[in-house]
Amino acid sequence: MARQLEGSRAVAETVAACRPEVICAYPISPQTHIVEGLSQIVKAGELGPCEFLNVESEFGAMSACIGASAAGARTYTATASQGLDHTPALNSESSPERMAMTLAICAKASVVNTSVCQPSSPACQYQ
Repeated sequence: MARQLEGSRAVAETVAACRPEVICAYPISPQTHIVEGLSQIVKAGELGPCEFLNVESEFGAMSACIGASAAGARTYTATASQGLDHTPALNSESSPERMAMTLAICAKASVVNTSVCQPSSPACQYQ
């Protein structure tokens, strides 16, 4: 049966269907709603066995995913596009080791208010 979902909730339910064993969460906009949805699913007991880890940084989230993946767990984390810039050393470490991780990279949309645009404004020329 078809149903309408908010985008972040749809991502959370899709991730849950993949049955991750470890979810590392550093809630930061715009991906906060994804990990909040996953935390509700884990708390409700709909996804188990699954460890939901709240970490202190993007670096911590990727580090925990690497450790869990190295131990053989199916892992998931989400990050803001800028957050990925905080983890280049870890990304280059996990890739050659072929550690399997699922990572959602989210970015904010830019919306231009055309009602206040001046025709000469570069931002309005792409409308």
